[in-house]
Order: sequence, then C-alpha cells, then structure tokens
Amino acid sequence: MGIYPTRDQVRIHGREHTREYKYGSGYGGWPFCATCGVNVYANVYGPPQSVLDAVPVERKERAMAVFRRNMSLQPLNVRVLDGVDVTKLNVVRNNVGTDGYEPQA
Repeated sequence: MGIYPTRDQVRIHGREHTREYKYGSGYGGWPFCATCGVNVYANVYGPPQSVLDAVPVERKERAMAVFRRNMSLQPLNVRVLDGVDVTKLNVVRNNVGTDGYEPQA
C-alpha cells in the first residue's frame, strides 16, 4: 500500500541497507531491504530530457506540471512504517487515468 508524500515531508534512514531494482524505462527505482527483501520506498527519476523535449507544444505545460509534481514525491510502502495500523486507514480509490484500459480475465 503506497502513500505519496513530498520529499520534504520524509526522512529515510538506512538507505544504505537497501538494494534498488529498476526495470523497463528506468523512470523509477524500487529499493528493497537487503536483508528481508521487503519493498520499502520508491525513487522517482522521471524521463530523460529528450523525452520531455519531444512533448508537443500544446501539451508541454501540462506535461511539465505533472513532471514537476511527480519529481517532488517520495513514495513509501505504508506497511513498513512503525506504528501504522493499515486497517484504520481511510483508503480512497479512484479510476483516474484508466480510460482505455480493459480488465484482464
């Protein structure tokens, strides 16, 4: 279960005890505990400048706003936080960004 505070709201101690996994585009990395293998947080790297440069002018402002917002995030696995009872969290789900996707059987 992920939460997405901004980087200035988070301090992560023990990064040196994680090993990062990257796949696909490499826009993000998923550090795992080197001892137990649990995913702890995520690193957001974003696309290379060449991808941002290729965005059409009419979409550039929106794309850059999304880029800046995403680059400010520090995703965390809430299940590894001491003292957090996930059964007491108010989880809000939505379908934003799912247009055009079909569930697979």
